Amino acid sequence: MNKKVIFVFVVLMLLMVLPFLSADDSDAAPQIDKAYKSSNNNVVYIKSCGKLNKDNTTYKITKSVSASGTCFTIAANNVTLDGQGKTVKYAKSKKGYGIVNNKGYSNMVIQNTVFSDSKSKKGLAAIYTFNASGLKVLGNKIDNEGKSTIGIYIVGDTGKYVSIDTIIRGNDIETKDVGLWIELGSNIIIEDNEIVSSTGLYLFVNRTNMSYNQIEVDNLALIYAYNSIFESNRFESKSSLSEAALSIGGHNNSIKNNEIFSETNGIIASGDMKDNVFVGNQIVSDSSHSDLLLVSSENIDNTYLIDQPITSYSFSSKNQVLHIEKNSIAKIDFLKGINGTGKKLDRELLIRKNLVLINSTTNAGLNRSANVTLYDMDQFKFGEGVNIYKNGQTCNDCYNFTPLDADTIVFNVSGAGLYYIGNSTYQPSINLSDGEEDYVSLSSCRILDQPNKVYKLTKSLSSQGTCFRIEANGITLDGNGNTINYSLSETGNGIFVAGVNGVTIKNLILAEPGPRVAGFFGHAIYINNSINGTIINNTIETYKPYAHGIVLGELYSNNSIFGNYQIINNIIRIHGHYSQGIKSTGYHNNTLQFNDIYSDGRDEPVIFMRSNNNLIRNNSFKSNYWASHGVMTIYESIGNTFLFNEISLSTSPAFSYGAIAIGDSSNNSFILNVIESNTTEIYLYRTPGKNLKIGLMGNIFKSNLLSKNHPKIVQFNISIGESINNTQFIDYSFINYSFGVGRSIIHFEETRFGQIAFTQGINGSGNNLSAEIQISNNSALVNSTINPGLNRSANITFYHMSGWGFTDNAQIYKDSSVCPAGYCHNFTPLTADIVVFNVSGAGRYWVQ
Repeated sequence: MNKKVIFVFVVLMLLMVLPFLSADDSDAAPQIDKAYKSSNNNVVYIKSCGKLNKDNTTYKITKSVSASGTCFTIAANNVTLDGQGKTVKYAKSKKGYGIVNNKGYSNMVIQNTVFSDSKSKKGLAAIYTFNASGLKVLGNKIDNEGKSTIGIYIVGDTGKYVSIDTIIRGNDIETKDVGLWIELGSNIIIEDNEIVSSTGLYLFVNRTNMSYNQIEVDNLALIYAYNSIFESNRFESKSSLSEAALSIGGHNNSIKNNEIFSETNGIIASGDMKDNVFVGNQIVSDSSHSDLLLVSSENIDNTYLIDQPITSYSFSSKNQVLHIEKNSIAKIDFLKGINGTGKKLDRELLIRKNLVLINSTTNAGLNRSANVTLYDMDQFKFGEGVNIYKNGQTCNDCYNFTPLDADTIVFNVSGAGLYYIGNSTYQPSINLSDGEEDYVSLSSCRILDQPNKVYKLTKSLSSQGTCFRIEANGITLDGNGNTINYSLSETGNGIFVAGVNGVTIKNLILAEPGPRVAGFFGHAIYINNSINGTIINNTIETYKPYAHGIVLGELYSNNSIFGNYQIINNIIRIHGHYSQGIKSTGYHNNTLQFNDIYSDGRDEPVIFMRSNNNLIRNNSFKSNYWASHGVMTIYESIGNTFLFNEISLSTSPAFSYGAIAIGDSSNNSFILNVIESNTTEIYLYRTPGKNLKIGLMGNIFKSNLLSKNHPKIVQFNISIGESINNTQFIDYSFINYSFGVGRSIIHFEETRFGQIAFTQGINGSGNNLSAEIQISNNSALVNSTINPGLNRSANITFYHMSGWGFTDNAQIYKDSSVCPAGYCHNFTPLTADIVVFNVSGAGRYWVQ
């Protein structure tokens, strides 16, 4: 179906649904649960459905409730509905909603509620709002059975985009209709939601940031957006009848670092689509379909593919102007529209250092004029006679915009060909027929020393010690699926790389001998003093003690290398004691993603020592040994980001420091990881008595998940050794904790509501930190009854306070009365949108 037709269909579908959006709701007020008393006049405990009509009020549900039609109607501003984990059943016998705000009341919060449409098939939507700004939908679970019941349905206005300043975060939505439908809204954050939906995701939005969501649909996720960012999401379509996993249209959007899996096409870009950027998305589509399908009866103009792998494609729009770029290497800016289909876009538009191939042999629609940009060209220093070359000859129809001895060179080409900068003695090797570089066949272990060459194994090999030493820049070693058995009788490595740059190692099986062979060491891949390399699609297995899978940096040294290595999609199995799957020592600025590492030896699958500013995302790290030290250790390292990893310690080891051990390291971020352990999940420690320049401070833990079975509940066992400073736990829910012998200055934040930043060190232990430290809407609790070590001074911050409408008479309250003078002190006016004040110790605090 043409995508323009789809958008018209969706609008018609909306018009069909709108008549039901005015279904009659109950006008009765909810019943007050008198068993609960609040010292805060702005908190009301309720035990039935009804109209929420009191401004600046938090309604807390004390037991599960139900309604024949609509359960809750919003009839006031600044209302919070806190379900406290209870269930709201709606539409039991007639059409209705879980909660509805169709009058445009502002600053509504819906949180911690389970919505169910009672399996009556009469539900319209769990949550519906119309022209309501300041909406926050946070940490809810929606379980709809009706075939036409929407999960969350938000309409900005009729006929125009309006600023609704909405946050949709941390919700678990399962429905047979649309999971999340936002119509004509602007200024929206959609973050950390899990949506399982039969029909799909519909977004018609402006200025929206959508990140860290998991979307699983039978149909497709349909997005039409302006000026928006879609980053680090997972889109999956499991139906062979769906047109794609993701359909996107609109202007000025960034689609970056998403995972897209489809039984048909990966991405369909359609409609009036201009100036959109696709960066680093992983796309897995059916072999008979396309990774990227650009189709429209209108213009699709200025689409940018940056570091974006694309194999199969179909370009069928009228004016498909495309820009292809590999950062720090080169880019192709087509000046005229391209079209056609193919199976190897990354071969037909090939970018290498000082080389661009536009190959129109398979698809004549690529034979178009373009501007070519080559980066980092200072290294070549061709001197006199430098020129633009096309297919090995001086290009007579090319013209340059910059000097040919510049570091960044820009020139125009009139059509397809192989282009590079050089002189009469320089000529790259490449096969023009399919874009495959010429290669040197390998049938034995040896030294590889020809710069910028591709070496390809023609058979499996064995070596008594080291098999390959790479001793020149720009070498690619392609295993072609063959096996290297190395270190059979002496200490050695599968592949050794030192002092050379731009190396690629791929498609190899590296096997160190089994436990019957005596000895130590024997790393599969050993990298030292090498930068800008890639290790991709390899399988590694080692058995000896001290035999690591991939080593970055010289072991036991103090070297510091800005490696810029890409370690992607490798499978590593480690069986020997004191061996790691990946060990990084003094190596910085690397990326590890989509790797699967398992160890049943004594040491961690992954360790980072003095390694900074690395990105570790979408990996699986697992350990299964009774005496394992854990899964991942970060030691004396700064500024690393761990995102979307699965980290699992499946035994109860006697010597484990926890699934993740963080020692003497600072400013590392752990975001949306799944962390499973039968012992401590996270252990932070300082080396006693050690005078460290780095310290242990500023580490951030945000929205990490304990279990796949409870994806929105974070339950860490936290253990902290000596005192640490400024560690942040964001969107947390802890059970067991232990703050060790020193005192630790820790910040706790709920991004929906505010933060508690201790200004004095806390200590002690307990088994439910989430009950002892709580942050909600205009409320902060520090309960030191069980653990007196929490009775410390702190700065409290409340977000989004302007909607409460306080006057200059507002005061800070502690427990049941106004906070005594000298005990509380505000840094901002209490009428501000963000209110900050200091408290001297434990208690429950709010402003009114």
